[in-house]
Amino acid sequence: MPCANCQRVLGRVKWNCVEFTDENAPEQMRNKTGVYAIVIRKRGLQIDTIRERLKPLLEHCNTISPEGGRFLQRRLCPLDRIRQHPKCVILYIGRSGTSPDRTLHHRFKELSGGHPIWPALWALLYHGWKLEFCWHECPDPSTMECTLMRRFCREHNASPMKPALNTNWPPKCRRNDLPTE
Repeated sequence: MPCANCQRVLGRVKWNCVEFTDENAPEQMRNKTGVYAIVIRKRGLQIDTIRERLKPLLEHCNTISPEGGRFLQRRLCPLDRIRQHPKCVILYIGRSGTSPDRTLHHRFKELSGGHPIWPALWALLYHGWKLEFCWHECPDPSTMECTLMRRFCREHNASPMKPALNTNWPPKCRRNDLPTE
């Protein structure tokens, strides 16, 4: 059963969603600003199994470049947080910018390869997880992102808990400066 807390965070906003494996970002995202969430629709292999299957890849990377292997290992660490919160369906909350090269469309494309969470997303997708990219258009993405992060903490009764793949707090709302709704 999905996490009721996550459902309450997502349920207050009208979201548009597309399966994350779709390589073509929907045109309705083009030139739009807003917030987005990566949401689990179906879990695949267990995190421990994924970690075990990735060991040979990490060992190979360490052989070629110890620095590269450590970099990849750090990028896969968020997988462990998924194991710590097995019912949560929100993996990541983010925002677009307001400039033409930082739209929701751009963020969708960036998450397909250039974003820091890409290795963890790839590991999940490769091992049978079904994920969705959900977005909500709004004029002030920074404020809305903070509002969603605050709701996430409040609904999970675990401040300063973040969604599993969020490694940093948004600049506008560091842990001690979360906005009120």
